Amino acid sequence: MDLMLRDRDFKKVQVIKKPSFVCNSGLYGASKNDFQLVLSEDTPLPIGNMVTYDTSEFGGVILDRITDTKAKTITYIGKSFRGQLENSIIAPFTVLTLTGTDFEIINQIINLSQLSYKVLPTGHTEQKTIVLPIVTNALKAIDLVLSAFKEKMLIKVSNDGVEIALVPITEKNFDASQVDLVADENQMMPTALHARSKEHTVSVYLQGDGTVGTERYYTGFDAVEISQEITADSLAELTALASDRLLALRKSQNSSEIDVKIEDADIGDKINVTVQKYGIKATQTVSEKILKIEGKNQEITFNTGG
Repeated sequence: MDLMLRDRDFKKVQVIKKPSFVCNSGLYGASKNDFQLVLSEDTPLPIGNMVTYDTSEFGGVILDRITDTKAKTITYIGKSFRGQLENSIIAPFTVLTLTGTDFEIINQIINLSQLSYKVLPTGHTEQKTIVLPIVTNALKAIDLVLSAFKEKMLIKVSNDGVEIALVPITEKNFDASQVDLVADENQMMPTALHARSKEHTVSVYLQGDGTVGTERYYTGFDAVEISQEITADSLAELTALASDRLLALRKSQNSSEIDVKIEDADIGDKINVTVQKYGIKATQTVSEKILKIEGKNQEITFNTGG
């Protein structure tokens, strides 16, 4: 796999030798969708040209350069292909209503963004009407549309330019023993909630499938129990409120940070981790995909969040 320099018409110019290259491609955010390329000062690259990495979405348009005369290097800074979409204003201060299949709607957004992207057709023919309130950039608009269709955007580079493929979101499932689930065990959710009101008491328990019932499922060391006072007028109301409280505690753990080694994933994929001991299922979205190249060494890492 090579890091390639292309001209403004996307024609290949040269393979970039001995690069120090970092490209952070992600959903949104100030630190995402930028790239930085450091080369020796005897390798000048024109502003406005593009950097691409094989057929992946890593790379983008060179926007600026910084020369370090002491280190004898030039640092090139640019926006990734996602960054270009993120910075493309399509309909500020309006409500945008689009109707069609996922392919047709994304094509409408790309046309409004006035960027040169080719959307690859999909086999989905389901018609939807998507209302995008106060849409400001093409990337967020596309993400909102794809979430309605339960799909994700996959950016590809070919000799014809930058292409957007629409593919289903992939879910990857792990047991807690396979990952590092970052969460304080003291804050782990209880497996039982003993609730009392002025006239009634009830105990509700977390079941093995993550639901709440009145039968004890977790026992011994694995059981984490708490007691709370809840205002209720009847036993039925107290039971319902206690069940809701226990489920709310479960939901609060779904934002646990997950550190997992993923061999292959794309932005928008779901990572599910089940912690049987506590009855917790933590779900995270792959939010960043980062490429680092140092000479001949190449590494791709993933981050989750949201």
